[in-house]
Amino acid sequence: VRHDDDVYLRAGALMAQLDARPPVRYFWGMFDHGSAPMRDHAHQHYNSYEQFPEQKHPAWGDIFPPYARGLLWAMSADLLGLVVADFLEDVRAQPGAALDEATANTMPHPDDPA
Repeated sequence: VRHDDDVYLRAGALMAQLDARPPVRYFWGMFDHGSAPMRDHAHQHYNSYEQFPEQKHPAWGDIFPPYARGLLWAMSADLLGLVVADFLEDVRAQPGAALDEATANTMPHPDDPA
């Protein structure tokens, strides 16, 4: 479970809801299904075409794929394991580069408030 620090979290109610859900391959939260990448160099969430290449969706054009955002989301442990495995694979493929600032600056910034 990931939540913002300004969220009043009713942990018991949340855990009851999650207990009723499937324990595997589960990703829940508020998903964004159509945000456009910020291409304005001056914007704090600017995404270069190197960070996130232009997408050619037939109806919406240049958009991010769906992603969880917002105040609260939850992911089952098996999915988290897949994310960690992919991250560790990247670390092994590029020793020393995975956590430096230059690498972080090449990652997309899908958290724009638009």
